[in-house]
Amino acid sequence: MIKYIYLLTAGLLVFCTGRAQIKKGQALLGCSIQFSNHNSTYPTPDYSKGNTTIVAPSVGWAIKDNLEFGGRLLYSHSKEDQYINFQGTTPPYIYRNYYESNNYGLAVYIRRYTDLGHGFAFYAEGGLTGMGGRRKLENDTVPGLYIDQKMWSVTASFTGGMVYRVASRWMLEAGFASLVSAGYTYFSDKGEDANSNVNPSKSNTIAMGTTLSRPLSSFTVGCRYIL
Repeated sequence: MIKYIYLLTAGLLVFCTGRAQIKKGQALLGCSIQFSNHNSTYPTPDYSKGNTTIVAPSVGWAIKDNLEFGGRLLYSHSKEDQYINFQGTTPPYIYRNYYESNNYGLAVYIRRYTDLGHGFAFYAEGGLTGMGGRRKLENDTVPGLYIDQKMWSVTASFTGGMVYRVASRWMLEAGFASLVSAGYTYFSDKGEDANSNVNPSKSNTIAMGTTLSRPLSSFTVGCRYIL
């Protein structure tokens, strides 16, 4: 039994070390596009659905074989529909909030590659992202309601994915947006309705999340060029 444990351990070490996919000192230029969507049911019958697209050019350096440190610029565009049913009214009525946001940001990351052979490699990545931008809210039930919201956030995340070397210097990649994340978000907004009675407000949120229960709700595709 001990012999099989040793053999299994040795096999795992060979699998996890492998030959170098990325050599120390190499620089990598890349760009990725991230897509995500959600459909959330609040306590019945409230409902929310939306989608986000993020474009992220990047540059990285191999500080060791198969270990990359780098940075990204980010542009994010999001849309969300929120349907809220007010209970206790006669008759009950539902109003719809429509959000649209544009955010910009900067991220730093460190990524570890594990070569799988035949041009394939697995990567695990941790990073820190700062984002800022604006979100606008419109409502099709309250006459003239309009809210302009500013935000900024800081998020730490961990993710993973696969890369495939299609040529000596080109790699394609596919991965999850964030398997685990934790962050802080600050909002400040102002607006008006037909009666000009919407007061400015501020809020902040600390949140943790995971996509493990929704693996297909968010994914990233991209390419990299090794200099």
